[in-house]
Amino acid sequence: MLAIEKASHVMPWSATTLSSCFQEHYHVYGWFCDNDPNQLLGFYIAHQVGDELTLMNIAVHPASQGQGIGRALMQHLLELARQYHASIWLEVRASNSSAQRLYSSLQFTEVGKRPNYYPLAEGREDAIVMHRVADD
Repeated sequence: MLAIEKASHVMPWSATTLSSCFQEHYHVYGWFCDNDPNQLLGFYIAHQVGDELTLMNIAVHPASQGQGIGRALMQHLLELARQYHASIWLEVRASNSSAQRLYSSLQFTEVGKRPNYYPLAEGREDAIVMHRVADD
C-alpha cells in the first residue's frame, strides 16, 4: 500500500497514517492483479460514522491507471454504502480533473469547496467536496 501511496499522490500518507486505518469503523479494500493475487494494484480507505462513509484515500498504481481499477474500487464502495444504507462523502483536489470526472460519472455531486485543504510542496490547493446517496 505504501508504495502505491507514494507513487500516486503529491503528498502521500505515511506508513503510520496508513496503518492507523486498520481499525474499527474503517473499511480498507484492495484491488489485486488477476495474474498475481499477491500484487496490489489499488486500494481505498473509507471511514464510517453511522450512516455516512467518507472516502479518506483512494489510489491506483500509476502503471495500472486507465484500466478501470479506480472505477471498480468506487463501485465496490458504492455497494458497501448500499449495504449500510449510507451516503458517501469525499474531497478531491481541484486540479484532479480525471478523478472529478470519475466521481461525476458515478453520480457524485459537488456540494462545496474547502479552500487551501490539500498541502502541496509549496503552498496549498483547494478541495472540491462531493457527495452521493447510495441506492437502496
